Amino acid sequence: MIEIKYQHAYNEKNEIVNINDVDIDYRSNHTFHCIECGKEMIARLGEKNKHHFAHKSTEICDPSHYLHTLAELLIKKRFDSKGLSIVLSQIFYCSRKDECAFFDKQYGDCSTSQESAIDLRSLYDICTVEKSIGPYIADLLLENTKNPEIEPILLEIKVTHACTKEKITSNYKIIEITIQNEEQILEIAESGCLRESSYNSCIESPIIFFNKAFPREVYDKMDLTGKHLIHRFILYQSNSCFLKTITCKDIPDKCFPSKSLLEMNIIAIEGSNEFWSKYADKLNGNLDICLLDAVDQGYNIRNCKLCKYHRYYADFYSSDVKLFCCLHKKFNLNKFPKQTDAQNCDYYSLDKHLVERVFDELTKYDVEVFE
Repeated sequence: MIEIKYQHAYNEKNEIVNINDVDIDYRSNHTFHCIECGKEMIARLGEKNKHHFAHKSTEICDPSHYLHTLAELLIKKRFDSKGLSIVLSQIFYCSRKDECAFFDKQYGDCSTSQESAIDLRSLYDICTVEKSIGPYIADLLLENTKNPEIEPILLEIKVTHACTKEKITSNYKIIEITIQNEEQILEIAESGCLRESSYNSCIESPIIFFNKAFPREVYDKMDLTGKHLIHRFILYQSNSCFLKTITCKDIPDKCFPSKSLLEMNIIAIEGSNEFWSKYADKLNGNLDICLLDAVDQGYNIRNCKLCKYHRYYADFYSSDVKLFCCLHKKFNLNKFPKQTDAQNCDYYSLDKHLVERVFDELTKYDVEVFE
């Protein structure tokens, strides 16, 4: 049994009284009884101990039952008088998800997290203590008497006992509120907020939602286009190519409609270090992946990046990565050619085996190309 010093009691009019509002004169003119068991209580206003109410008899009620009842009464009082809100963290996904080929929950740019405050009084007009719903009794039942299509919500108070498995699996919308002391109850009553992680003394979250009482994920309220960065591959008519960073908002439009032979968007490879280490000497990131994909689509491209005699040379001092021609000594070619040098090179040879091997490997990784 938990031990607490009772901070609340009923007076003779069955009004809830806080011990902080009781002085010697008030005590002399009023009587008090327990809000849980109904037995007589006295207001202790000593100078040494914290002021509190105490049962007059030696028989006292279970303090956990007292906390449970007090929470029901004060939360209902707050709802009836000033309203009650839920404050929770929600994830808002881009509302254009159905029309965007790049939408995916795993990309942080397609969503944003923020706290949302939901006014329960805007959804429900009545709060009832200990009311039956189906085969269950709700500690507090919120209902909309004007619009029955809005499903009721059960507010369940957890002091020592959590919501039963049967009630949770009933598919009724439930909010379980964890209460450990009177200070938490007063915080709710004064602020009017049921907030996740609002109690520093709680290890677990003070409120838990069951059966989608309020959705964590929202899909139809926020347009996040322009936030997600994407690589746009551009292949010029000269057969040179490069990558340009665009946003998802720019996807429908070509960057260089009069000069480009092909433009594609690519989702960057993630978690594929094994792939890059295997082809490090032949490939230079997503640019080459797109170039190989263009060849796979049937484009007749002559580019030094596709030649089987090319490699990549990393300059130790400048950290620059350059194209390197393996035939430069034998045939007196440019050691570090431009991409377009392949157009007039008699020794250019498409590395067909690289194309085949790369695309076999890419099926294992998270790579998508969109034209």
